[in-house]
Amino acid sequence: MTTHISPAENSPSEKEIDLLDILVIISARIKFIVLLTLLGAFIGWLTTFGIPKIFNSTSTLNVEAFKQDEKYPKFKSEVIVSLINNNQEFKELTQDSRFGDFSKITPSVSAKDRLLIITTSASAPSKAVELNEKVLETVYRLTAAQGTKAAQLDSIIESEKNRLAQISQTLLDVEKSKSARSEIDVRLINNLLNYKLERELSIARLQDELEGVTENNIIQAPSVPTHPTPGKEKLNIAIYAGIGLFIAFFFTFFQFFIKSMRNTPGNKEKIDTIAKNIGLKK
Repeated sequence: MTTHISPAENSPSEKEIDLLDILVIISARIKFIVLLTLLGAFIGWLTTFGIPKIFNSTSTLNVEAFKQDEKYPKFKSEVIVSLINNNQEFKELTQDSRFGDFSKITPSVSAKDRLLIITTSASAPSKAVELNEKVLETVYRLTAAQGTKAAQLDSIIESEKNRLAQISQTLLDVEKSKSARSEIDVRLINNLLNYKLERELSIARLQDELEGVTENNIIQAPSVPTHPTPGKEKLNIAIYAGIGLFIAFFFTFFQFFIKSMRNTPGNKEKIDTIAKNIGLKK
């Protein structure tokens, strides 16, 4: 006996949902999809009211002096950044209740001009400025030489000043001399002037090392923020809207699937039986 197979039963196009079928399904429930998406966006907008407003205050310092001479110690901007990120005193500042629960200290170095930028964040403009000022005060204190090192630097500076005074006096004596200037005299004066310049630079470097970072290094004092920093409100709304859209599509296609199953011969009785077994239908 030969079994006849209908071409319609064997055709994949009859068993699969093509793009037009999907568009038909979506268009039939477009109001529901749009409404649920807007509802999700509205809920996301409501949640933005719970996001705290954060204000930033920024100060700028130039801590890299005498960049042309690498032989002498100097402050590197990265050293101060590391100090702020790792020292316990700065961590305690962010935990201080005066500055709120969302206080933060962010040091950085500008790539173009090597300036040190300190940004502080807090829940109010005045708190952000006060936190920035406290950070600067702590940097001043921690970078200044203390104890034995300070005494050694004071001693070296005093010695350099004595040498500078001797050189200056020698130059005055040479200038006052009425004897005819020979080539040797001119060479001697040039050597003394160069030596004097070296001593002056040495004293300046040692003085910087003794004092550390000071107010003289400030280029821009802590700024007073007038507006909060841009938050994640738009992202929050977009996420909730996406969740609403996903739920809408899920229910739309789930309902279509159930209807398709019920319309298939023999499946209606099975679905009713399953509903009775789980208590959804009497």
